[in-house]
Amino acid sequence: MEKARENELVAATVIATGTFAAGFTVPGGFVADKGPDQGAAILTRNTAFREFVTLNTMSIFLYSLAVFNHISGSSATHVLDTRELFRRMRLGQLPIT
Repeated sequence: MEKARENELVAATVIATGTFAAGFTVPGGFVADKGPDQGAAILTRNTAFREFVTLNTMSIFLYSLAVFNHISGSSATHVLDTRELFRRMRLGQLPIT
């Protein structure tokens, strides 16, 4: 079980890293011409691009939360205080709505 937990943590971390990198490599590139739009994404007005940015932001947040929760949960098994253990378990079971 411990090996499986380690593999899950590595997988979640790799996915979070890829999602983070996708935010910097903007599809379509940037406007290079001088003017008020210089440096802005070329596809800014494209609906699919705006959905990409929204979903990428949500995914980096959720993967970061999963990694943090995994690390927090693994350290909770070493805590001898049962109140602290149950508090950490409740935090891991919060519904995301």
